[in-house]
Amino acid sequence: VSLYAPNEVRALSPELEAMHADWRAKQLGDSICILYVALTRAVHALEMIVPPTEKTAPSLTFAGVLRATLAPGRAAEPGKVLWQHGEPDWSRHTRPDEPAAPPSTLVPAPLRLTPPAASAPRTRMLPRATPSGLHHTHVQLLRESLSPLDDSGASAARARGELAHKWLELVRWIEDGPPTRDQLLEAAATVALGDIIDPVTLVPGFLRALSRLPLSAVLSRADAQRRLPGGAQPLVWREREFAIIIEAGDGAGPALLSGRFDRLVACVDIGGVVRAAEVLDFKTDEIDTADAAAVAKRTELYRPQLEAYRRAAARVLRVDPALVATNLIFIGAL
Repeated sequence: VSLYAPNEVRALSPELEAMHADWRAKQLGDSICILYVALTRAVHALEMIVPPTEKTAPSLTFAGVLRATLAPGRAAEPGKVLWQHGEPDWSRHTRPDEPAAPPSTLVPAPLRLTPPAASAPRTRMLPRATPSGLHHTHVQLLRESLSPLDDSGASAARARGELAHKWLELVRWIEDGPPTRDQLLEAAATVALGDIIDPVTLVPGFLRALSRLPLSAVLSRADAQRRLPGGAQPLVWREREFAIIIEAGDGAGPALLSGRFDRLVACVDIGGVVRAAEVLDFKTDEIDTADAAAVAKRTELYRPQLEAYRRAAARVLRVDPALVATNLIFIGAL
């Protein structure tokens, strides 16, 4: 028995792949049986209505099976009859002595559904949440709401954001030196950029950003020691994933909060005790950082997300949330 595994996971396990193939075969077999029953119950006539589509390739749906079998290679245009067989006016030839079904005089009672009361808190397959999705709970940028999925500008912005995070992951401490051009391009090859942007043209600007404030300061070991109390040597984790169980609030019960820290820095003493920590969250929003009002407004937008990161970091590090600082760094668009 296994939870449903995605393609990339099944590719690593022949056992899971075999289990999925068996399950898929059973699902298809059951579906074909349902379709067979639906097609063979009619007494006089059978009308099969499928949604219109311009696609001619077969698909694993009831409509797709019918189209591929009875009208292969033909698009299903609205209102068009793709296939027919027999006599359309069959009702004129039925025997006159066939008794007609009497009209029903029964009025069904209204159906009332009562959800079962929860007998215990949900413990598996919890509802999921991500810190990055929390800031949309209250406010969402109108530009983001109206952007179509295939908008080239929005796609380019997302690609630049992913690339910036991938490149920042290469920097442990700025004192160790910036990543080389070859390292940056090698990392860029792991990001799905397509033909949207050319990472070669962005390398010089990224390296310049690393050498300037505020980015150079937040990536500095010495600055981390000054920012965080405790005087211990700072440790850093980059793009560290986490998953914790939280109370969703409003009586919704527990939920699984998962995500990743862009950069998590902790001061740990010689005994392994965390004295202080900070979460650094990088944003590539196109915003004028000299405009204090705009920065404040955008910071407020991300506040729920940063609070979720603080909560998660405190749980991961096993410290009081009061010991975890959060910092939002607008590095600008690459």
